[in-house]
Amino acid sequence: MDEEARQRCEKTDKGSGIRWGLWDDLSAKLGQGLYWYLGMEIVWHTTLMFSCLRFKPLLLLSKTQQGLRFQSWMSRLTKIDIEAAKSRNSTARATIEWTLFNKVVGLPLWPSKVYLGVWLGENYGPNPFYSSVQVK
Repeated sequence: MDEEARQRCEKTDKGSGIRWGLWDDLSAKLGQGLYWYLGMEIVWHTTLMFSCLRFKPLLLLSKTQQGLRFQSWMSRLTKIDIEAAKSRNSTARATIEWTLFNKVVGLPLWPSKVYLGVWLGENYGPNPFYSSVQVK
């Protein structure tokens, strides 16, 4: 590797040890917070989907009087037909519940997840998996 390329790699590398073109430019700008944020998003979405499959929150909510009022209000707000979702198979129902929770809870949480990812990246440094990969 010539001297100029080595210096450019040292400037943008920040200890990660990987070279992925455009992804590397993004990671140089966003830092290690990008890895932490992506990890949190993966955990958030999979946990939410499995929780909706397992616990059926809309069905439990519809058994109470307050829950029925909340569902009708939420159905108008998000334009999701919750009553039709209850009669579908479990995967379709869980997908609709997952969409509903992402609209109601996920959107307000998004800035805090980005902030937490950047904070974790700054305080806990590079991901150990990526720092073990060396460029020759």
